Amino acid sequence: MVIDLLGIVPNGSTHDDLRAPANPRKRATLVQGSTLAFRLKILTQDGVPVDLAADPAATLYLTVKKTARDTESKLLIVGVPDPSIGKNAATFSADPTATKYLDPGLYVYDVWLTYAGVRDCILPASQLHIEPGLRLP
Repeated sequence: MVIDLLGIVPNGSTHDDLRAPANPRKRATLVQGSTLAFRLKILTQDGVPVDLAADPAATLYLTVKKTARDTESKLLIVGVPDPSIGKNAATFSADPTATKYLDPGLYVYDVWLTYAGVRDCILPASQLHIEPGLRLP
């Protein structure tokens, strides 16, 4: 399953609802034990694509937790820049081994960008529903 996401980097600009959505949250559903891939495009608040290659130390993290208040992640996936999609794109992938131990039910995920000593949440906590699936060996 591939889920397309849009991350918004706060930059102090005036938010333009015609260019970037006011609410980038996206509910996702995944069958337990299947492959999960998130494709993320990153924009500033005024809709300008963020060039991930401009800062080689920039790192993207996708965390999955049981609740937004949990301190421990059930999954932590590092994003990989994907210039085939765009200079502002990255993918996050989890294989069936990583997802088969997630118990069915509701989780939350979010995406963080770290760069130059700054840590920004670019996709706020969104729902991830894990559906029961067959557990393949």
